[in-house]
Amino acid sequence: MTPEQKAAIRYLREHGLGYKAIGVKLSLSSNTIKSFLVSKS
Repeated sequence: MTPEQKAAIRYLREHGLGYKAIGVKLSLSSNTIKSFLVSKS
């Protein structure tokens, strides 16, 4: 995962998108999104 993708995940999540929607936008799995966000909490 690139730094740009990480920033995009944080931005999209702050703006109300769910794990699946973020994954679709960034071509990543929803589990990858969830794991990243949970590990940063």
